[in-house]
Amino acid sequence: MDIAAIKKGDKKAFRVLIDSTHRDVYRLAFRFTANNDDAQDVSQEVFLDAWRNIDKFREEADIKTWLYRITVNKSLNLIKRNKNKFSSVSISDSGDFETTSFQIPALPSYSADKPLDNKELRILLNRALEKIPENQRTAFLLFNSEGLSYNQIAEVMETTLGAVESLIFRAKANLRKILAEVHKQFSESAQVLK
Repeated sequence: MDIAAIKKGDKKAFRVLIDSTHRDVYRLAFRFTANNDDAQDVSQEVFLDAWRNIDKFREEADIKTWLYRITVNKSLNLIKRNKNKFSSVSISDSGDFETTSFQIPALPSYSADKPLDNKELRILLNRALEKIPENQRTAFLLFNSEGLSYNQIAEVMETTLGAVESLIFRAKANLRKILAEVHKQFSESAQVLK
């Protein structure tokens, strides 16, 4: 990618940047908004913002990390502005980016003898992710869903490496605790059904 050309206003070079990063930016926006239209809107805003502010980009940094930072900020701002609309995040890695605005099925529909399928596990994890603090959720999604390194996450979240390590550690601990409680409830429900 020719960042210097983009900084000089080369629209073709910027188009190459968009073509090479759009899917990743969209996917990350979708993980936060869990809505196709909102993820597309955020993606457009990210690239408009990048075009307007490319002169602020330090070329020694990774352009994708810079775009991820803009994406996270725009996604979280959208969620904050529309709190009533947003109630879930998505860890789905399917090509169609299914939404997660559905409810967990009633407990009696689960059986202790039947393993949960991947969709049910995603539902449970999505619901658990909703219950942890925003900064933990952000670090967890960037690490587990996007595969970013701790250093990249620190850059995206504009924090220290130690803070990222702590956020991810606490996110995993909180998720284990939440999921253990859900498992306990399912087990108790299965006992009632016998």
